[in-house]
Amino acid sequence: MQSNIFKNLSISRSILIFNSFILLTVLGTWTLVTFNFFSGTTNTIVETSSREINKQIILNYESYIFDIIDVGNYIKEVTLKETRNNDYATLIDVYKTMDQANTYVKSITLLKTNGDKIIGSEGLKDIHNDLEEKEWFL
Repeated sequence: MQSNIFKNLSISRSILIFNSFILLTVLGTWTLVTFNFFSGTTNTIVETSSREINKQIILNYESYIFDIIDVGNYIKEVTLKETRNNDYATLIDVYKTMDQANTYVKSITLLKTNGDKIIGSEGLKDIHNDLEEKEWFL
């Protein structure tokens, strides 16, 4: 003899249990679908944001490098021109202006091949930089 769990229940209780079961099944399914959708969307947003942040970092580095290259090229041109004319006063003014105008530049110094300072953006103030001991200068 088969036993039916709904047999001893009233019809209203049977309907209530059946509807509750269907409602819980629908809510569970809806929860899983929503979770999968939002977790996929969240992953996509995180990946896209990471790519954009990486692009911005690269653009900032490129901008920095191009600014330094432009400053270096300008300083080279002016230095070659003014040293041919032995006009160190103008050269000091240009160095000071470039030092103050560009936030990436700490100081600009013209050195002899042995490391002795000729002039710099800090004027005639002597700086001790120990270039003779620097491996990259030798």
